[in-house]
Amino acid sequence: MNKEFDSNKFLPPDMRPKKAPAEKQEKIVVEKKEDKEILNRIDRICAVIRMGQGRTGSIVFVGWNISGVPMSTTDKAMLSKNALLSYSSYARSGLGVLSFPQTNIEISNYAGSSKGIDYENGAEDLVSIETIDQRGNNQSIPVAEKALLEAIVRSEHCWQDLSQRYDTQGVQKADRFYTLFVPKSENSITLQAILFPLASYDSPNQILFKMFLVSSLSACLAMGKKKYKEIFEEVLPKENNGGLFVGLYTILFEARDGSRESLEREGKLVKKALIKKLFQVTDEEAEVIAGLRSGKIELEEMKIEDLIDLAKKMLAICKSY
Repeated sequence: MNKEFDSNKFLPPDMRPKKAPAEKQEKIVVEKKEDKEILNRIDRICAVIRMGQGRTGSIVFVGWNISGVPMSTTDKAMLSKNALLSYSSYARSGLGVLSFPQTNIEISNYAGSSKGIDYENGAEDLVSIETIDQRGNNQSIPVAEKALLEAIVRSEHCWQDLSQRYDTQGVQKADRFYTLFVPKSENSITLQAILFPLASYDSPNQILFKMFLVSSLSACLAMGKKKYKEIFEEVLPKENNGGLFVGLYTILFEARDGSRESLEREGKLVKKALIKKLFQVTDEEAEVIAGLRSGKIELEEMKIEDLIDLAKKMLAICKSY
């Protein structure tokens, strides 16, 4: 029988590596095994969904291990004590879970940017979402605009986890955790889950999710200015003036106050009226050129709930366009 070659036997005795006692070696092996088991468990849940057809579908737990790596499992035994407590509390609330017909799932963490891909000749626009997969590799996930808006609207039904926050009456509050679920393609059996990592272990993921909403919705609005015209008209601030002659009369004869700001504003109103008259452009375009509008919706100032409501309006337009 061939024995394993040991090069250490050629070293002087005082230079040979010392072997740990058998008991210590066994303890090291056990500790490594426990560490591996911990890393294979979900320690923080951000969503629980049902996958497959009907009530026979599998319950899938989605979240992160203790190192922040995104994971999914159908086995409760792969949940940590914290995750089990979170799940049992949520289950008693009666909030329910989202259901998807897909049978496979791919997990990744949002990496902080979304870019529009504008196709011509009637093709549907895409939004490319930058993520990091379970192995730490960067990847771009292209999502069709309509599918993206549907996923954002679905995210309103989000996971709620117990927090360390209490109100003045001593009632424990729940934090919202948002996750984006979108099919890999129209008829795909694979569901893509994009998670939004936590700023710290005890914090919700709303900050990064809002960044995603602002980035993605901005990309959709930029690509569909004509399609979303009514949204621009509804959300952008409007200035009311009485037309070219009223504006001229006001600035020449009725300067309501002598402030520089008032005169600048009146001047912009006249400029808008002239631009509209000379170049035959719309009110909105004239206001942007005249400096009365920024030409973009300030999504950063909106709350998550308002951004999701905006996505609902955009989705309705998308479906009817």
